[in-house]
Amino acid sequence: MNSSLKDYDVLVVGGGATGSGVLLDAASRGLKVALVESDDIGSKTSSASSKLIHGGLRYLERGEVRLVAESLRERAILQKTASHLVKPLGFVIPVHSRSRLKGVSKLFGLSATLWGYDLAGSIRSSKAHRRLGVDETLKLLPTLQREDLVGSLLYHDAFADDSRLCLNVCITAQKHFGADIFTHTRVEGFTSPGASGYAEVNCLPDTSVGDGQPFTLRSRVVVLAGGLANGALSELARSNSGVGIVPAKGVHLAVHGSKLPLNSAGAIEVGDGRRIFVVPWGEYSYFGTTDTPFNGPVSAPDIDNSDVEYLLSAINARFSTKVSKADITGGWSGLRPLLKPDIDASDTTELSRKYEILTPTPWAIVVAGGKLTTYRAMAQSAVDLVCEKLDHQRNSMTSRINLVGSYPVSDRAQLTARVRSHLPSQLGSETLNSVTTHLIERYGAQAVSVIKTMGQDPSSYQALAGGDLVGEFEYQIKHELASSVSDLLMRRSRIAILDHSKAELELEAASDAIARYKELNTSQIEAQKTQFLSSIARLRVGNG
Repeated sequence: MNSSLKDYDVLVVGGGATGSGVLLDAASRGLKVALVESDDIGSKTSSASSKLIHGGLRYLERGEVRLVAESLRERAILQKTASHLVKPLGFVIPVHSRSRLKGVSKLFGLSATLWGYDLAGSIRSSKAHRRLGVDETLKLLPTLQREDLVGSLLYHDAFADDSRLCLNVCITAQKHFGADIFTHTRVEGFTSPGASGYAEVNCLPDTSVGDGQPFTLRSRVVVLAGGLANGALSELARSNSGVGIVPAKGVHLAVHGSKLPLNSAGAIEVGDGRRIFVVPWGEYSYFGTTDTPFNGPVSAPDIDNSDVEYLLSAINARFSTKVSKADITGGWSGLRPLLKPDIDASDTTELSRKYEILTPTPWAIVVAGGKLTTYRAMAQSAVDLVCEKLDHQRNSMTSRINLVGSYPVSDRAQLTARVRSHLPSQLGSETLNSVTTHLIERYGAQAVSVIKTMGQDPSSYQALAGGDLVGEFEYQIKHELASSVSDLLMRRSRIAILDHSKAELELEAASDAIARYKELNTSQIEAQKTQFLSSIARLRVGNG
């Protein structure tokens, strides 16, 4: 396909949560739309979040009621439209105090805040919060320190695999609404619309995933949704968006679940007035996040020793099973693009997660700020503005569009039976059960399609070191936009962030699949492997 001959109504630059949301919203309104992403879908901030779809309790404590209410409304929508990815999760807030009277008083104060959280919208899609005694608390957080524990409060939010959420939004736009997607393609420049009414966007693909031949796309409107890259993109477009962005670094660390056993998530208070989350994820538990200003290269925020010491100190102050650096199996680091306030932004914990949509030129729209939970609402607002510019009279439908793979939770038993019936009959019962669970958890209702691609050879269903199946990579390459080994191991699978060593053991299998199904040469595969190992080294604890 000579893409330089294709014209679009809307071109989205940036394949994170916001850009993916804009792609689906615009395509579902009948607009001809494409997305260009310099790396993989959800490869930057959107895959380095806390993996939570939530209202944000601390925002309510700061008085940002409208933001919390919007976030909780979006959570309710996503639990319906992306049920296989956005799953209910309980959070325990334990209270420790040497004075029982002060501890009980604190529990009452937190309960009042959580009633506000419930009334702001949480109870629309989950249960109301409740108070737990010491024994109930320890059943959910077994290694929490009993000493000075007064009790806890249990409230409800949701967990999501963030990169898969972004991916499924894009695939839904592509498969159901005809959107075009160009990943691993850098925008090199813009040309303002002339008499044709179309802006030109010059694109350059990454040579490690293809032929690297430059091409040009044309569009009536360009939406810049590049997060921290919006500043550079605005300069290329010769426009001043008028919005400042402050990068805030957030780090999470992972350990094996046996080291930090969790039967619920927890929101643990630390000495600086913040809370860190502890969250169960399959065989692992993770904890974070840090929230600090960042002044380094935005393309590669690493995990340094100060991040590790902060998080270990916070965990070990409240849990009896002491976690050391040696226990850490994985981790991730990302930068949140926060709106810059008028005052000094030395403390990013106080900055809002609100967003802004600006129009620096008649043909360009910039979306800045925000949080993962509100991506759909941000996208809807941006596309409302696009439609206004194009005089296109169609309302958003994304609150009612089920993403690829979504299914009613009540149909889980039926889906399980259908998946089992399609698997090779030679698989033993234990393997059959584990493979069925694995495929449904990762792909939802698409699990049968995955099996059809993997075929009936039992060897395709053998588990690799990190739990991925031998034959999965083929499906991810052919049907999930994966073009590199990092795409496979860091975002289609999440083993590379949960367990760096196990991901390295899967590298050869991933490389062989990319070479086979993408038809790349040896030098391209070696470049991909080098890039992947460099990413792992940057995230490995103790590198700084």
